[in-house]
Amino acid sequence: MSDHLRVFVDESGDPGPGGEGRSTRWLVFAGVAAIGEDDDLRRFATELRRSVIQQPGRPGPLHFSKLSGARKLPAFMRLAAAPMQVIVAAADTTNAAEAPGLQDPQNQYRFALKYVIERASWLAAMQRRPLELVIEESGHVSIESVHEYVARLRRDRHAGRFVQWEWVDESLITMAGKDEQPQLWLADGAAHAFFQALEDDPIAGERVQRPVEHDLC
Repeated sequence: MSDHLRVFVDESGDPGPGGEGRSTRWLVFAGVAAIGEDDDLRRFATELRRSVIQQPGRPGPLHFSKLSGARKLPAFMRLAAAPMQVIVAAADTTNAAEAPGLQDPQNQYRFALKYVIERASWLAAMQRRPLELVIEESGHVSIESVHEYVARLRRDRHAGRFVQWEWVDESLITMAGKDEQPQLWLADGAAHAFFQALEDDPIAGERVQRPVEHDLC
């Protein structure tokens, strides 16, 4: 087992002002960590792509949102058997208008990511291994922006109070493309599954009042 706990993170949905324009009501992040060896999870992802896409040669990365309905359900069923632990954080973007600073998509993205970092740090503390976070590259934020945000959380006793900081090092938080890290395909699948469960809910169109945390954006 690796000396570090590697958690691969991807999101489903688009941040923005409560589902207006290109944004979606729900912004869902999923982080996946291998149960056992990291290489086992990588092999599982590669086999999953081969069984689902079934194309000759070497296909590109696996994107669950791009799968047809006939392939998506079998892919989700196979994903459920992956040797991994999953962390999910879902943000209702309709609440963004009530929180200063959260109307900005970058702030909204980082705010939701904070909850994945919190839970991942708890898992790292339980396993007593430093956290290594690999986030799928995004047009919403840069890795420098994420590092700056995590540093601010570390300094703020209220906003970062639930993070197990002794297991978090900003230098171990990186970004990668799906073509570089097959484990990100599994994070993509987990995020997309929860996103669909929320967005396709028949009552999802009704506004649900929830308390808004006015923490660090």
